[in-house]
Amino acid sequence: MISGNVNMIDTRKKEIRRYMILLCIVGFCICLVNYRGRVIAYNTTMLALSYEYGFTSRSLLGTLYHGLNAILPIDIMQYNAVLVFALVATGLIFIFLMYFVYKCLCRLEGKSLKYAEYALMLLSICIISTFTFANNYLRVDIFMIATSLAAVLAMFNKKTEWLTIVFSAIGVMFHQGFVLMYFNIILVLLFYKWMSEKNKVKYAILFFASFIVGSALFIWFELLSRSKGTEIIDTILQDATNLSNRGIFHTTLLYHEVLGVDVSGSETSFVHMNHVQFILFAIVCLPVIIYIFRFFIILIKKGEGLPAKLKYLAGLVGSLTIMPDMLFKVDYGRWVMAVAAYYLIVIVGMAVFEDKLVIEQIEKDYIMMKAHPYIIILCVMPIIIVPFLDVDIDILTKNWQRWFQSKSLIFY
Repeated sequence: MISGNVNMIDTRKKEIRRYMILLCIVGFCICLVNYRGRVIAYNTTMLALSYEYGFTSRSLLGTLYHGLNAILPIDIMQYNAVLVFALVATGLIFIFLMYFVYKCLCRLEGKSLKYAEYALMLLSICIISTFTFANNYLRVDIFMIATSLAAVLAMFNKKTEWLTIVFSAIGVMFHQGFVLMYFNIILVLLFYKWMSEKNKVKYAILFFASFIVGSALFIWFELLSRSKGTEIIDTILQDATNLSNRGIFHTTLLYHEVLGVDVSGSETSFVHMNHVQFILFAIVCLPVIIYIFRFFIILIKKGEGLPAKLKYLAGLVGSLTIMPDMLFKVDYGRWVMAVAAYYLIVIVGMAVFEDKLVIEQIEKDYIMMKAHPYIIILCVMPIIIVPFLDVDIDILTKNWQRWFQSKSLIFY
């Protein structure tokens, strides 16, 4: 009996090891295909923002970069150094992503392990392809995702769960958009533990503390942090010029973040384009949308008692925090990436937390997919649309939308 258990453990370890090797190879190949060897003006300009000029929004990444410049014996306030920084930072985050995947798989077994392998493969492909492509290479979004992944890892161990409060703050300090894009991962999983665990007081405190810290920083950065903008704008413009390729920086970003100028008027031309692309994207991803909705509805129906139903309902609707961005902003590629990451991480997270209903449903779905392989094909179809872009959602729907407009097939 003991010998059988040992063999099962060894087999699982070997499977995870083979999977990780395959995932690393696939990830490296994606990097080679997508890498363009440049950082666009928007992402270099972000490095010009720093807490040297006050506790201002989107300045954590720039502060870290300025700190490196102060420590290193060479001047890195130039574009060539940004290229090296981008390569190293992106590589380190991808290594951390592999570590996250590995830690998740080590906590699963059986059919739930197989299911998680598919889900985490999708997550890895989405992240690696999106953030090695030129539009999002060194985009602050990758640091926000890494912060959420770190918070989820902290929840795996009761001794480190308090770190979710710290990571909530760090995420918003990278970009206040974290509150609408990736904060939901932390809050939904904390709410899940609050509704699931016996020590409800502890998780209620963690939930509300994380929520309050993130919300307070969001309000500060969005409304109160630009009072000295006119005093520091010239210095920041000079830094942005030095850091950007051929000195061409992103003007509207600095005007908005440093001076508080409303630049939404410059985005109106993209609104209709986003709406059309989103409809096309939803059509491509319809099987996945139906699957996710069905998955959580089954859990809600099976949940015994109000707390159980509420935690699964939170899992279903948690992605709706992105709605303000979708209604008032135009970077639909970034919003879709956030929604995709949310569902993949939350479902795997619930399985890692040993939720019996989630594991039972995962195992049923795995058996169903194995019996009907076309379901797997439909569910992995979104791979054809990555990488996600920024203003445009992805290359496929972007080309479809442009073609429809060129043929006058869209009148919206």
